[in-house]
Amino acid sequence: MKYYRCQDEDCGKILEERELFKLPNGTLKCSRCRGKVVDTGVEEADLKNLFGVITKAAKDHGEDSEPDHEVGDLQEALRTAIELLPTQQKIDLYIKLKEKELIPA
Repeated sequence: MKYYRCQDEDCGKILEERELFKLPNGTLKCSRCRGKVVDTGVEEADLKNLFGVITKAAKDHGEDSEPDHEVGDLQEALRTAIELLPTQQKIDLYIKLKEKELIPA
């Protein structure tokens, strides 16, 4: 399954391929607002193994350049993920990390 993003400013939704509206000429449109959509380049398999995709990319970068780049890439990935979380999920993450003793109590 592929994912598409609506380019309409007021919509901007991410849609699964099955959610798209297909015109008779084959053009794909957003089923919510009929706006133009673009392929995100993300497929379901990427999402199912997102951790593996991120860690492999970081490892490969470290091997291709300097080992420090692997750690830096992982830090940037974590920073980006945390920025996307709503407050409640940040709190849940913090509590879970404390439980796993990954951050000080």
